[in-house]
Amino acid sequence: MADAAVAAARATIRVAHLTSAHSRNDVRIFLKECRSLAAAGFEVFLIVADGQGPALVDGVRILDVGPRSRRRVGRALLTAARVFAAAQRLSADICHFHDPELMPWGLVLRMSGARVVYDAHEHLPHDLLSKHYLPASLLGPLSLIVGRCELLMSRGVSAIVAATPDILQRFRNTPALSAGVYNFPLTEELLQTGSWNSREMQACYIGGISVNRGIRELAAAAGRCRTRVVLAGPLWDGLTLEQAAAMPGWDRVSYRGVIPRHEAADLMGRSRVGIITFLPTVSHVNALPNKLFEYMSAGIPVVASDFPQWREIVTATGCGLCVDPTDPAAIAAAVDRLADDAEFGAECGRSGARAVAGEFNWSSQAHKLLELYGQLQPRREQS
Repeated sequence: MADAAVAAARATIRVAHLTSAHSRNDVRIFLKECRSLAAAGFEVFLIVADGQGPALVDGVRILDVGPRSRRRVGRALLTAARVFAAAQRLSADICHFHDPELMPWGLVLRMSGARVVYDAHEHLPHDLLSKHYLPASLLGPLSLIVGRCELLMSRGVSAIVAATPDILQRFRNTPALSAGVYNFPLTEELLQTGSWNSREMQACYIGGISVNRGIRELAAAAGRCRTRVVLAGPLWDGLTLEQAAAMPGWDRVSYRGVIPRHEAADLMGRSRVGIITFLPTVSHVNALPNKLFEYMSAGIPVVASDFPQWREIVTATGCGLCVDPTDPAAIAAAVDRLADDAEFGAECGRSGARAVAGEFNWSSQAHKLLELYGQLQPRREQS
């Protein structure tokens, strides 16, 4: 009876997720959060700006406000305003927004009576410090100013959802409700079961490819590896394919381009190693990379950057090896060791899969998201 009452109450609550920058298929926003809320009985809308039109997918109603502006300033101002206008027309009880430029509009929605949730995907001040397109002399002052503005405005929202423990700690003094909802994998989608010996003698990296994410060092490592290195994902931060192809070792890389998630799952299922060797920028050292846990879910050992938080996870779970991400020789040696040593590599893969099944999975995070929503009191319940 209690479960039925909860389900009936949720069915009367209209939830709108807002983004002016992310795609409608964003893993965190749509595949994890929106679908989990819809499955729990909420009436869920996702407002996006991509020009692909409306849709109904897995119980989530997608509302499109048209293509986002191509320029960053236009996206932050014009596209954000269109997303806000759509949310205002929807008159949702809970508005959950995912981009910092939507913060002012979120406060307006809060004043209109909605409960407003700010989903902090990145540590914004740290993220700004790595923006290559901004003048280096402005990075420090801009990071300080934007960070303070974010903290100030966050005091006006109803709740904060943080993607990493570091981000959650940043908002510790904010009066809003808060929860750490981390980017652990959807195990039912990515978990692979084949024997170790059926996997190919290859290592994979899947995700955004950029200089800050260590592509120069990874290409150089591929030139030293006995194991084939396969890359899949978009080129980021202005990196072109011509520039990548000119990097030493790139001729030993197999680059697949951008592939859908089912192909990414298949690639991981056929590989013996997953690589995530981001460089030690301030935005990476304290990150909690989704890709690390997806490799673990796929049952493949990982070669990860030797950052304290990453090392703690890799060591505690026994899922692979940590290396200096600036050292191509160390990366190559770790990849070859895990790929060549069938007993060691397979055990690391099994250990990672067990850790994901027991702890590092999206189900544990969906529970925290639902708990947070349960603490919000929508305006319809107040009337």
